[in-house]
Amino acid sequence: MPLVAFGPVCIQHHTHIADESGGFGFIAAYLRIAQGRSVDVRKQMGQELMNCLCDYVDEQLGNAPLALSYEIQEIESDMRWNEIKYLSL
Repeated sequence: MPLVAFGPVCIQHHTHIADESGGFGFIAAYLRIAQGRSVDVRKQMGQELMNCLCDYVDEQLGNAPLALSYEIQEIESDMRWNEIKYLSL
């Protein structure tokens, strides 16, 4: 699966979560896509991207204790507005 527009950034820094400990972390990632893909396609895409995200986080953070959450959100076509402006060179 080509990941042309997918450019993750992973930054390790000191954080505090609910238990006030800096020893654990949480990453939440969201992919927003237009409607029209079947459930099977979304599941396959979700699993492949989750695997990619897990591999990337493992490479960057090693065995750091953290929770990783990934969600695909469909954008309703009637609730989406786009404007494209072309710059003259």
